[in-house]
This record gives sequence, C-alpha cells and structure tokens, in this order.
Amino acid sequence: MSIQRQLTATKRKVRDRAQWSQWTLPLEPASTGSQIDLTDGEFYVVGLTRPAAMTGIFQSTNAQGQPPVTALNSNIATYRSCDIQLLFSPVDSLTPMTPRIIRVYVVSLKKDTAADTLQLTNGMNSAGLNAVAPGVLTHITNSDGGVATLVKLNPAAFRIHHYREFTLANIVQETAVVPDPDSENVAITNTGDALKRVRIRMRMNTKIKPATGRWPQMTEADIMPTERKFLIVHVGGWASLASTTVHMDSNIVFNMRETN
Repeated sequence: MSIQRQLTATKRKVRDRAQWSQWTLPLEPASTGSQIDLTDGEFYVVGLTRPAAMTGIFQSTNAQGQPPVTALNSNIATYRSCDIQLLFSPVDSLTPMTPRIIRVYVVSLKKDTAADTLQLTNGMNSAGLNAVAPGVLTHITNSDGGVATLVKLNPAAFRIHHYREFTLANIVQETAVVPDPDSENVAITNTGDALKRVRIRMRMNTKIKPATGRWPQMTEADIMPTERKFLIVHVGGWASLASTTVHMDSNIVFNMRETN
C-alpha cells in the first residue's frame, strides 16, 4: 500500500506540472497566412507539424493577450488534438466558375517508405509532390475536357487519416462563357454549391522534444518523418482560361500538453 501511495503521489505531481496550450498554424509558405488561391490540376501541401511556425492563442497567451506565455517555458510537448477548418469559394464570385472537384486529405508517411517519399518530394511540399512522375506517388486521370481530376494516392507511401471530396461551382456548364452579356452561363442559385466548408477534428498523440532549446523552436525537419502529418488539397474538374479559380481560407488550431 505504501508503494502504491507513493506511485499515486508521483503521478499526481507529474500531472500537476503539465500545462495545456493552444496554437494556430498558418498555411505554407507562412507568409501566406490563412488563405491562398489554389491552382487547378495541382496538389497543395501544408505540413501540419511545424512548431516554429505556430502562434500561441487562448491558454498560451498572457493576461494582455500576447502570445506565448513565457511562464510555460516547457521543453516537451505532445500534440493531443487538431481542429482544421477550411472554407472553399470562387476567387471571384462574379466570374463564372465551372465545376471543380476538390479532394482534401490528412496523411502521414508510411514507416518503410518515409525517407524515399521525403526525398522524392523535396521534403513533402507542393512543388515537390507536383513534380513527381505520374504513377510513383499519385495516379491521376483527367475528366472529359478538364484537368487532372481523379486522384489515387500510393498506399505504400501514405497513410490517410481523413478524406473529404466535394464539388464546387457557380455555373452549371462545363465550359464558361466570358464575357456573358446574354447570360449564356446558367448560374447556380444556392450557396451550398458555390461555398463549401470542411472541418476535420483529429486526435493526436505525437510527443516532441528538442535536443536543445524549447519545443516551439523546432522545425518540421526536427521531427521524425513518421510523426509528421500533412494536409493535401487537390483541385480538379472542368477548368478553362475563361473560368475563375478556387480560393481557400483556413483556421488550423492544435491543442498541446506541455511538460518539463
């Protein structure tokens, strides 16, 4: 009983030292902030495990609301959960937008192939993934008269944690007419098709600890390849030069458990 009481007391002390904090993550590059215009027929990749890019909010701020709280001063952190909110809309709502098929993935890298995948994609970024030869990491076919639309990710390279797929458009036709003085474009008359919202809530248990310094100074390269997670967005469909493109807004927040 004495040993059990000592063990319980030790666990309580460790639990009391733990502190919770919340952090918001920008898109990539970080200068983009929380919004970006997506490119038709291409992948857009956001690394989700980039501690140095995050900004403290809520419990991470001081009494004046300035992040982060210096009192935390922890050097160990655990990603406990993630809340990803995305909003998709036409870049220009007054310009016709033909149907776009949008796919949203949250993935991690498979253990046996993570190093190869990172090398092929130059560290898993948008330019790197789009430059990989077809049939290696992705298999894509085009829609009739459209751009790269139907997507398959290599299951030997990626583990898919969450997946969403939907269509976004503000006209019915597959080909837009611009300018449209005679209303040749048949407009969609509801916001449900012209405005799409995605929310992904994900439990995590990824512990990070730097060799030196504090965990908020860590970059993605400091984290083990299999512990990293990525948001991938692909836009396909019936794009044309006369049609506007897709805009994405984001709100990505992590809940962290910090200890010393």
